[in-house]
Amino acid sequence: MSIRFESRIAGKLAHSINEAGWSKYAVLTPLFCGALMVSQEKHRFRRVRVGKPVENVLVVHGAGMEKRGLEAIETFGSMRLGEYEEAIREYARDAGLRVTFFHSNDEKVVADRLTQIGDSMIDAVIINPGGYLSGAPRIISAIEALACACIEVHISNPAARGISSPFASSCSGAVTGFGIRSYQLALMGLAARMGPSGKS
Repeated sequence: MSIRFESRIAGKLAHSINEAGWSKYAVLTPLFCGALMVSQEKHRFRRVRVGKPVENVLVVHGAGMEKRGLEAIETFGSMRLGEYEEAIREYARDAGLRVTFFHSNDEKVVADRLTQIGDSMIDAVIINPGGYLSGAPRIISAIEALACACIEVHISNPAARGISSPFASSCSGAVTGFGIRSYQLALMGLAARMGPSGKS
Protein backbone atom coordinates (compact mmCIF):
# COMPACT_ATOMS: atom_id res chain seq x y z
CA MET A 1 0.00 0.00 0.00
CA SER A 2 1.32 3.45 -0.84
CA ILE A 3 0.34 6.72 0.76
CA ARG A 4 -1.57 9.23 -1.34
CA PHE A 5 -1.18 12.84 -0.24
CA GLU A 6 -3.88 15.24 -1.40
CA SER A 7 -1.85 18.34 -0.48
CA ARG A 8 1.29 19.64 -2.16
CA ILE A 9 2.71 20.60 1.24
CA ALA A 10 3.10 16.91 2.03
CA GLY A 11 4.42 15.74 -1.31
CA LYS A 12 8.12 15.50 -0.53
CA LEU A 13 7.57 13.64 2.71
CA ALA A 14 5.09 11.31 1.03
CA HIS A 15 7.68 10.43 -1.58
CA SER A 16 10.27 9.68 1.11
CA ILE A 17 7.88 7.50 3.07
CA ASN A 18 6.78 5.49 0.04
CA GLU A 19 10.33 5.09 -1.27
CA ALA A 20 11.49 3.83 2.12
CA GLY A 21 8.65 1.34 2.28
CA TRP A 22 7.52 2.69 5.66
CA SER A 23 3.88 2.57 4.59
CA LYS A 24 3.98 -1.20 5.05
CA TYR A 25 4.57 -0.77 8.76
CA ALA A 26 2.82 2.47 9.66
CA VAL A 27 -0.68 3.82 9.45
CA LEU A 28 -2.29 7.13 8.59
CA THR A 29 -6.05 7.32 8.95
CA PRO A 30 -7.88 10.16 7.19
CA LEU A 31 -7.08 13.61 8.55
CA PHE A 32 -9.98 16.00 8.14
CA CYS A 33 -11.65 13.83 5.52
CA GLY A 34 -8.80 14.04 3.04
CA ALA A 35 -5.69 16.16 3.67
CA LEU A 36 -3.65 13.01 4.21
CA MET A 37 -5.32 9.78 3.24
CA VAL A 38 -4.74 6.07 3.39
CA SER A 39 -7.70 3.96 3.71
CA GLN A 40 -9.70 0.81 3.34
CA GLU A 41 -11.78 1.53 6.41
CA LYS A 42 -14.64 3.88 7.17
CA HIS A 43 -14.07 6.48 9.85
CA ARG A 44 -16.48 8.67 11.76
CA PHE A 45 -15.81 12.38 11.64
CA ARG A 46 -17.11 14.87 14.16
CA ARG A 47 -18.33 18.30 13.06
CA VAL A 48 -15.52 20.78 13.66
CA ARG A 49 -15.20 24.54 13.33
CA VAL A 50 -15.17 25.63 9.69
CA GLY A 51 -13.64 28.77 8.26
CA LYS A 52 -11.12 29.34 11.05
CA PRO A 53 -7.47 28.65 10.22
CA VAL A 54 -5.45 26.40 12.48
CA GLU A 55 -2.69 28.43 14.10
CA ASN A 56 -2.33 27.18 17.67
CA VAL A 57 -2.05 23.47 18.38
CA LEU A 58 -2.06 21.84 21.81
CA VAL A 59 0.14 18.74 21.97
CA VAL A 60 -0.89 16.44 24.82
CA HIS A 61 1.58 13.88 26.16
CA GLY A 62 -0.14 10.92 27.79
CA ALA A 63 0.66 8.87 30.87
CA GLY A 64 4.22 7.67 31.32
CA MET A 65 5.71 9.66 28.48
CA GLU A 66 8.21 11.29 30.81
CA LYS A 67 9.93 7.87 30.75
CA ARG A 68 10.49 7.92 26.99
CA GLY A 69 14.12 7.28 26.17
CA LEU A 70 14.57 5.44 29.46
CA GLU A 71 12.20 2.49 29.07
CA ALA A 72 10.96 0.36 26.14
CA ILE A 73 13.66 1.83 23.91
CA GLU A 74 13.25 -1.04 21.45
CA THR A 75 9.67 0.13 20.84
CA PHE A 76 9.79 3.91 21.23
CA GLY A 77 13.44 4.75 20.59
CA SER A 78 15.97 6.67 22.65
CA MET A 79 14.54 10.18 22.34
CA ARG A 80 13.56 11.85 25.61
CA LEU A 81 10.32 13.80 25.98
CA GLY A 82 12.18 17.10 25.85
CA GLU A 83 13.71 16.04 22.54
CA TYR A 84 10.24 15.21 21.25
CA GLU A 85 9.20 18.77 22.01
CA GLU A 86 12.23 20.31 20.32
CA ALA A 87 11.50 18.34 17.14
CA ILE A 88 7.77 19.12 17.27
CA ARG A 89 8.46 22.86 17.64
CA GLU A 90 10.63 22.72 14.53
CA TYR A 91 7.98 20.80 12.58
CA ALA A 92 5.35 23.34 13.69
CA ARG A 93 7.49 26.27 12.55
CA ASP A 94 7.95 24.63 9.16
CA ALA A 95 4.17 24.21 8.89
CA GLY A 96 3.46 27.79 9.98
CA LEU A 97 1.88 26.70 13.27
CA ARG A 98 2.47 27.34 16.94
CA VAL A 99 2.46 24.56 19.54
CA THR A 100 2.09 24.36 23.28
CA PHE A 101 2.59 21.22 25.34
CA PHE A 102 0.72 19.58 28.18
CA HIS A 103 1.56 16.44 30.11
CA SER A 104 -0.03 14.71 33.08
CA ASN A 105 -0.22 11.19 34.46
CA ASP A 106 -3.61 12.03 35.98
CA GLU A 107 -6.53 11.25 33.68
CA LYS A 108 -8.79 13.84 35.31
CA VAL A 109 -6.19 16.59 34.86
CA VAL A 110 -5.86 15.81 31.14
CA ALA A 111 -9.64 15.69 30.71
CA ASP A 112 -10.00 19.02 32.50
CA ARG A 113 -7.37 20.63 30.25
CA LEU A 114 -9.20 19.43 27.14
CA THR A 115 -12.48 20.73 28.52
CA GLN A 116 -10.93 24.20 28.91
CA ILE A 117 -10.01 24.43 25.21
CA GLY A 118 -13.32 26.04 24.30
CA ASP A 119 -12.30 29.14 26.26
CA SER A 120 -8.77 29.32 24.87
CA MET A 121 -6.93 30.18 21.66
CA ILE A 122 -6.31 26.51 20.81
CA ASP A 123 -7.43 25.58 17.28
CA ALA A 124 -6.57 21.87 17.24
CA VAL A 125 -5.20 19.09 19.44
CA ILE A 126 -2.61 16.39 18.86
CA ILE A 127 -2.61 13.68 21.51
CA ASN A 128 -0.25 10.80 22.12
CA PRO A 129 -2.21 8.79 24.69
CA GLY A 130 0.85 6.87 25.92
CA GLY A 131 -0.21 4.81 28.92
CA TYR A 132 -3.81 5.92 28.52
CA LEU A 133 -4.18 3.37 25.74
CA SER A 134 -5.19 0.96 28.49
CA GLY A 135 -8.34 3.03 28.93
CA ALA A 136 -9.22 6.61 29.83
CA PRO A 137 -12.97 7.23 29.52
CA ARG A 138 -12.79 10.78 30.91
CA ILE A 139 -10.26 11.83 28.30
CA ILE A 140 -12.20 10.14 25.51
CA SER A 141 -15.39 11.94 26.58
CA ALA A 142 -13.52 15.25 26.62
CA ILE A 143 -12.20 14.63 23.10
CA GLU A 144 -15.68 13.81 21.84
CA ALA A 145 -16.93 17.13 23.23
CA LEU A 146 -14.26 19.20 21.44
CA ALA A 147 -15.34 21.69 18.79
CA CYS A 148 -11.93 21.41 17.11
CA ALA A 149 -10.05 18.60 15.46
CA CYS A 150 -8.05 16.12 17.55
CA ILE A 151 -5.40 13.90 15.97
CA GLU A 152 -4.13 10.75 17.71
CA VAL A 153 -0.39 10.23 17.24
CA HIS A 154 1.92 7.34 18.13
CA ILE A 155 5.66 6.91 17.67
CA SER A 156 5.17 3.17 17.17
CA ASN A 157 2.24 1.34 15.60
CA PRO A 158 0.10 -0.02 18.48
CA ALA A 159 -1.88 -2.24 16.10
CA ALA A 160 1.32 -4.07 15.16
CA ARG A 161 1.65 -5.00 18.84
CA GLY A 162 -1.95 -6.21 19.02
CA ILE A 163 -3.21 -3.05 20.76
CA SER A 164 -6.49 -1.49 19.67
CA SER A 165 -6.75 2.19 20.54
CA PRO A 166 -9.90 3.19 22.46
CA PHE A 167 -9.32 6.74 21.17
CA ALA A 168 -9.59 5.86 17.48
CA SER A 169 -13.32 6.38 17.02
CA SER A 170 -13.30 9.67 18.93
CA CYS A 171 -10.44 11.42 17.15
CA SER A 172 -10.59 13.11 13.74
CA GLY A 173 -7.67 11.04 12.48
CA ALA A 174 -4.55 9.17 13.50
CA VAL A 175 -0.90 8.90 12.49
CA THR A 176 1.05 5.94 13.85
CA GLY A 177 4.32 4.17 13.35
CA PHE A 178 6.50 6.86 11.72
CA GLY A 179 8.58 7.60 14.79
CA ILE A 180 8.90 11.27 15.71
CA ARG A 181 7.76 12.15 12.20
CA SER A 182 4.26 11.00 13.16
CA TYR A 183 3.95 14.44 14.76
CA GLN A 184 5.24 16.12 11.61
CA LEU A 185 2.63 14.35 9.50
CA ALA A 186 -0.15 15.37 11.88
CA LEU A 187 0.98 19.02 11.82
CA MET A 188 1.28 18.99 8.04
CA GLY A 189 -2.23 17.58 7.79
CA LEU A 190 -3.57 20.39 9.98
CA ALA A 191 -1.73 23.03 7.98
CA ALA A 192 -2.78 21.57 4.62
CA ARG A 193 -6.43 21.13 5.47
CA MET A 194 -6.97 24.41 7.29
CA GLY A 195 -4.20 26.78 6.28
CA PRO A 196 -4.12 30.58 6.26
CA SER A 197 -7.26 30.82 4.13
CA GLY A 198 -9.20 28.60 6.51
CA LYS A 199 -10.12 26.39 3.56
CA SER A 200 -9.04 22.93 2.49
